[in-house]
Amino acid sequence: MGADASRRPASSRAVTSPLAGRPREARVGGAGWSAAKGSLAAAGLSALALSLIGQPRFGLAFAAGLVVGAFSGTLALRALHSGFPFRMASMARLAIQSALALGIGYMLGLDVIWVPVLGLVGSNVILGAVAVRGTLATR
Repeated sequence: MGADASRRPASSRAVTSPLAGRPREARVGGAGWSAAKGSLAAAGLSALALSLIGQPRFGLAFAAGLVVGAFSGTLALRALHSGFPFRMASMARLAIQSALALGIGYMLGLDVIWVPVLGLVGSNVILGAVAVRGTLATR
């Protein structure tokens, strides 16, 4: 088999995935789910902490933005495998999430309309941190 495999063109050789030996969570978008868990935990903590210091609407608005953005990584992974151009799918996803965040902010009051967008940014920062940590762990 070794000699036969070397005569085959490079495109027909079996390619081993760098994630083949990793746990199932890492193979099926583990960074996206880890970021979602982190964003949801941050949402609960921020809502509680800001309510305790006397800013319940601010806390609810920030937590709502974190929840809206919690699944950004998972949605991005689905968009990557959807067959649509990734840039177009990403722009649509971010536009929808931003509109949702602004809508939630508007419902909570004009003085906190920008806070859910801040939570959305926070969830993307969490996603970036989890992705960097995952990338450094594979080296």
